[in-house]
Amino acid sequence: MPHHPRTGRPDPARGAEGRAGHHLRRAIQRPYVTARALVTRRVDLAAFYDEPLDNPEVLAMAAKITCPPDPNSDYPTHFPGEVILHLTDGRTLRRRVPASHGTPEDPMPGAEVLAKFTANAGREFAPEQIRHLADLVQRLDQLNDVGELVTACVRPSR
Repeated sequence: MPHHPRTGRPDPARGAEGRAGHHLRRAIQRPYVTARALVTRRVDLAAFYDEPLDNPEVLAMAAKITCPPDPNSDYPTHFPGEVILHLTDGRTLRRRVPASHGTPEDPMPGAEVLAKFTANAGREFAPEQIRHLADLVQRLDQLNDVGELVTACVRPSR
């Protein structure tokens, strides 16, 4: 794995060429992200940092995907999405959502927010620190000083 030029530590955000942005370039490519979702049934941080980005099945699927402009989009008011799958047996499957999940139009239930936060924060923080952070956020309007939350966000030295 390439190393960060300043810290000398392994840096998964650098590609084989050692340049920053390798994961970001993949993450923002809609065909790649769509293919990853179709092949692995999930798109999360682990998909871009813990798993190979050159999965042949994902890359083969991405090569078949196009992302034309959406004439029915009302972006940036909403962030709609549509997937149209043309299957080898001739069928076409289509699903359109008027707004992304997690937006005011389609909010995530609290348990889902907590699960997503726990999965993402778990990449850097210990379980007890994640629970403490989640508790502080739940009580944010009752905190006397937001500094308590800021302090809790600091990762202990390794």
